Amino acid sequence: MTQAVILRVDAGGNIGMGHLMRCIALAQAIERAGIKALFLINTQTLDYVDELNKQSLEYFVLKVPENSSCVDFANHFSATESELLQLILNQYQVLFWILDGYHFSLAYRHHLKLALLKYKIKLALIDDNGGEQTDDLIQADWIINTTCMDDSIPPYQDIAPDANILAGENYRLLRSEFVNQTPSDYKARSGIVVTMGGTDPLDYTTACLNVLNQLNLTEKVTVLISSGFKHGQALCKQIKQLPKHFCYLYQADNMASVFANAKFVISAAGGTQFELYAMQTPSILLVSFDNQSRNSQAAKLQGWAEVLDFRQGFNHQALSSSVKNILDDNNRIRMQQNMLTANAHGADNLIKALFKHVK
Repeated sequence: MTQAVILRVDAGGNIGMGHLMRCIALAQAIERAGIKALFLINTQTLDYVDELNKQSLEYFVLKVPENSSCVDFANHFSATESELLQLILNQYQVLFWILDGYHFSLAYRHHLKLALLKYKIKLALIDDNGGEQTDDLIQADWIINTTCMDDSIPPYQDIAPDANILAGENYRLLRSEFVNQTPSDYKARSGIVVTMGGTDPLDYTTACLNVLNQLNLTEKVTVLISSGFKHGQALCKQIKQLPKHFCYLYQADNMASVFANAKFVISAAGGTQFELYAMQTPSILLVSFDNQSRNSQAAKLQGWAEVLDFRQGFNHQALSSSVKNILDDNNRIRMQQNMLTANAHGADNLIKALFKHVK
């Protein structure tokens, strides 16, 4: 029977696309190892399945029963999910169930663990360097943290003494396009890129454009817009009214190339920062949520990014000052020189370590 790994993950306006995107990187490594990667997603995530379809990754949709909602799937391990697991087990030998998302309740995790024990399937929980609450990790057979630095791994053994730990810089998750992309030389780079992730729930893209327009720059400014942007149409209309060196890419399928050739990027401070580091691209990272803070401060200490804490709201003056600073050639060269060659094989390292314990 074919071996498989289930990845249970959602995407949406409130939770963004970061969990889904890193699970895609993980799934690509799983399939490179000759194992089938199977996604379980809720109906809300169907709005974002283009990313799965691009990679020919298989997914199952948890259909919402009458008088229920997508939220119920995160609060309880439902009969629908149990039936779907049984259907998958009729076709595959499932080795691991990987769960990625803070919205899955403690009750969900508890009942999931009981269901998996019945079939001897190991539960791996992905933590985001502070995103998970302590109690939420207790059920884990494996705890995975691909975002922390080697010298600041959380004390997981105190939280879940029986869990195996895979954490640190050796396990950075990069999608295949970033693994295969060569960063451009400093002199060959041009333009500014603005990316606020897959949903931009706070509409910081609009605020960034206002700052850049007020600076009267002549550099080309490229804005990345995803189908997950609720304000996407208004944003496209705004960009068309700006000077001609402002443009946008909708659902860009060449993100690695865009990052690798940019002078610098203004980005949400989520998982994109690891892709920017891999492309050796100086950046301004905007911290909007608590779980983004610790990793971004590490980027600041490494010297390749300016970090702005916008958890209390967007600060136009702070961004304007950072843009002026990073436009200075000497500052940007220094930032790029502080970016060592990224570990391009983090996802493969993680899967190799995970499967090493499979009997």
